[in-house]
Amino acid sequence: MTQDALREQLRRAGLRATSQRLLVLELVNRERHLNVEGLTRSAQEAGAALDLSTAYRTLEALNEAGLVTHAHLGAGPPTYHAVDAVPHIHLVCRSCGSIGSVAAEKVEPALKAVSTATGFTADLRHLVMHGVCTACNGTDQS
Repeated sequence: MTQDALREQLRRAGLRATSQRLLVLELVNRERHLNVEGLTRSAQEAGAALDLSTAYRTLEALNEAGLVTHAHLGAGPPTYHAVDAVPHIHLVCRSCGSIGSVAAEKVEPALKAVSTATGFTADLRHLVMHGVCTACNGTDQS
């Protein structure tokens, strides 16, 4: 995403386009899945100064504005990602730790069955499935 597009995204969300917000939004869009430590490391590798407290505050503001969301992909801090036009579910390999995703529409029948049976409605922004990826289970087609 260009800096102008990121500025516009922030403006539409009612936020000022500060240098920290632009940087964090750019990194989250580029890297796809980052925890706060990874975010600050990526910022520092890019030559920008971003400390942990600023990263946390910025992510919270972007989360409240609906531009990023987080999921708990395992033990440890939450992982942040940009809010996509297409909702997705995170797939975490318990063998190699890779993170993939699948469009929520692919599992919609199962989610509807759970809702019908229990009245429970899943929050797709935070839904994570743990299992074994195709590379680790030997079904990799590549």
